[in-house]
Amino acid sequence: EIHDTRFGPRIEVGNETVIGMHTPTLPFNTALCRASWRFDRMWALVSSAGGVTLGEAVTKPRSDLAGGSLELNVRVKPGGALKAELLDAAGEPMAGYTLDDCVPVTGDHQQARVTWKGGETMPNGAGKIRFQLHRAFLYGYKSQVTER
Repeated sequence: EIHDTRFGPRIEVGNETVIGMHTPTLPFNTALCRASWRFDRMWALVSSAGGVTLGEAVTKPRSDLAGGSLELNVRVKPGGALKAELLDAAGEPMAGYTLDDCVPVTGDHQQARVTWKGGETMPNGAGKIRFQLHRAFLYGYKSQVTER
């Protein structure tokens, strides 16, 4: 049975988002609930079966990659890893920035910087990113240009 659920305001507490809920239609009208999650961690990209299988995803073309570094909001379970590779406009992997060149990202980070054998600054011509996930949850990514 589906019950009417009412949500309170969203509150920022430390590094979490918290909402309160109540369900006035349950017996005795006494159901109170609390939901919380870390900032920017409501939804994640994860391979099938909860991440135990290897999965890949490719971004749409982007124009903001060249000259920036790639930062990830990611949680990788023990035994897993996340890798990223840069693709050119034709969708081909860029030398020095392939999956094999990527230093695997592990652990739980809200700003993990990706590094490759070619460096950490994304080169001119980078147009898409291919992510390879194994036991990993990718919550977000951005191209971060360092101020000089």
